[in-house]
Order: sequence, then structure tokens, then C-alpha cells
Amino acid sequence: ILERGIICRKEDDRYTFRLNGVFEYFIAYNMIENNKFRESIIDDDTKYLSFRNELELFAGFVRNDKEFLEKIYNKTKKILLPINAKYQLEGPHDKLLSSRMSKGVDFTKIVNQLEESKSKPLDESEKDDLLDSIEPLSIKTSGVVQKTIYQEIILNSAIIEKFILILGRVFRNMDQIKDEKLEIEIFGYILDSYCNFSYSLMDETNPKNNVPSSSAQDEIIYQLLSGFAPLIAQVCLVNAISHQNLERIILDQIVYLEKNASSNQYKLFLLYFL
Repeated sequence: ILERGIICRKEDDRYTFRLNGVFEYFIAYNMIENNKFRESIIDDDTKYLSFRNELELFAGFVRNDKEFLEKIYNKTKKILLPINAKYQLEGPHDKLLSSRMSKGVDFTKIVNQLEESKSKPLDESEKDDLLDSIEPLSIKTSGVVQKTIYQEIILNSAIIEKFILILGRVFRNMDQIKDEKLEIEIFGYILDSYCNFSYSLMDETNPKNNVPSSSAQDEIIYQLLSGFAPLIAQVCLVNAISHQNLERIILDQIVYLEKNASSNQYKLFLLYFL
């Protein structure tokens, strides 16, 4: 395995996996037999988000493990309950979206203003959070990467998307579970949660929610982001669940929502481009 490049020798004469993705594969494979380890990851909020690739891989190994899927689903519901309940109380999705989107925004003018401004670019951690929310699983990342420990789970849009992403990836891989009711329920939950994710993203950048630190520049950014938030949600949804395994569920959901299309415009927008 050394000659084949699976592992490599470090400067301190210790050995490690050459590719982080290969290391994650073996961790996921170990979860098949090591139930205690798997359960400890699911139950530990400080580590859970850092094992998203391993949980996705494990779901691919055990495609009919209904109990595992339900555990991931129930954990996601528990963590995201405050944010989902908050927006559910505000009303239907189309109303929530229209109340937050800027009307008649001239995006060309806004972009030009941003280019002329002296605002600082995103720092490296902010770039990582943005890329992490849309980056697909890859086994080509070189070098074993130390897992991030989340000392506190703060439900901002980046963290919300991470939790939905894990559920979506696990859900799409478990295509041998014969429980149509559960499938429809989880799919609907993921769809609703991505809608709520977009509202959270807009609310975080809304200058009215950041008084007195807001500025004219913040208003420009909010106007720009509010116009693109539905597209961001759609891209994240594609990244999480777009797969031929779910084609039937997606088409069935579209048919169902089209029965009352005027009241389901946002959801239909997200589904049409899957």
C-alpha cells in the first residue's frame, strides 16, 4: 500500500493516508462494524458536521438501513427546529420570499457600486464557509485534514446549510429503503429547510437586523443578495439531493405542487431545475 501510494511516510517517520478522501473512506467503512463509533459521531454535536463525507459514504454502503436514515433525519429536525419553526410561523414560503426580496433592483448599478467601493474582500474563513456549502464530496483532496470541532452550534445560514446537506446526501444514497411515506416526508422536509435557509441568509444581511452597525454599503449587499438568495438555495439543493435515484420523488412532488401552483411558486422554482 506504500508503493501504490495509499499511504505515505511523514517527516517524523510516521505513516498517514496520502489522500484525505481515502482516509474518510476507511472511516466510513469502519462504521459498518463499529456501531459504537458511528453512534458517537451522530450524537456528538461538536464532531457531527466534520464527518459529513463519512456519513454520506456509509449511507452508500448500507443503502437500506432505515434506522440510520431516521437517526440523521431526527437529529437534523432537532437541531433546526428553532429556525424552521420561526419561519413556519411567519407564513407560506411565497409570502416569506416576496416580503424579503427587493423590488425592481438594478443589479448592474449595484455591481458597479460594489466594484467602486473600498469594502474588504472576504477573508479566508468566510471563503471556506461559502465554498464548503456548495463543494461536492471529493476523494482527491490531498493530505489528511484534522477534523474541526464545533464547540458551539450557532444557527447561522452556513451551519444550517451544513446540517441540511448531510441529511440530503445520506437520503439520496439510501435508495433501497422501501418506505414511501418516509421518503416523501424527508424530501419535503429538505425542500422546506432549503427555503428557510434562504430566508436566514437574507435576514443575516438585512441592515435592519444589524442596527446600529449597518451602513449604506450593507444595504447594497442586502439588495444584491436578496435577489440571488433563491438561486443560492436552488444550487445548494441540487448539490444535496440531485440524483437519478430521486427522479420519481422529484417528479411526483412537482405534480403535487402544480395542483396549486400559484401558492407554491418558490418550491416549484427549486424543483424545476433539479
